[in-house]
Amino acid sequence: MSDPRKSDRTRAAILAAARRRFAADGYERATIRAIAADAYIDPSMVIRYFGSKDRLFDAAVAGAGALLPAPAAIPPDRRGDTLVRWFADCWREPYRDDRLVALFKSALQSRTAAQRLRALIEGYLAALLPEGEAGTRDVRIAVAATQLYGAALYSWLGAPDPARPSKGAKLAAAAPPGVPPDGEEFLVRLGAVVQGLFAAEPVPAGA
Repeated sequence: MSDPRKSDRTRAAILAAARRRFAADGYERATIRAIAADAYIDPSMVIRYFGSKDRLFDAAVAGAGALLPAPAAIPPDRRGDTLVRWFADCWREPYRDDRLVALFKSALQSRTAAQRLRALIEGYLAALLPEGEAGTRDVRIAVAATQLYGAALYSWLGAPDPARPSKGAKLAAAAPPGVPPDGEEFLVRLGAVVQGLFAAEPVPAGA
């Protein structure tokens, strides 16, 4: 008779390995074989517990964004700054929420992951944005989301490729010097842009 406690430990080990691997490589590049190796089990065990890579991914990213700051806890005049600093910390290793990072990276490779990410981030922003004209509010949510997506992409542009570290280092060395995405001026300016989107009316050009 199988030990249910051992079964739970095996399942937890697979999920932990999957989260790390999806966060590092994204959905397409993460393989069942690599996840199994990280969990020190046979690949067949991954399929036994989760059935498929899709179902494993769903389980691995379940609860993504649960560590986002509670909307009610953010002062209205600090929403932009709080968000961009939280996300800047989120992309540093060791990851604050590897489920959210896995979802972000996988969104570049999987339409399903992209749709799930949009629903998560835009739903969260909707809880922060004041009510207003429906069309205008939707635009502000979309623009705020693009700022957060763009900052995440920028933070990864100069990062070495974990699968091919020597190539990643060469490309990074050949690239023009970039602005650190967690530098103070970067965060202050990006925070101001996002904060401006929480205003009910757009700021006039040239103001």
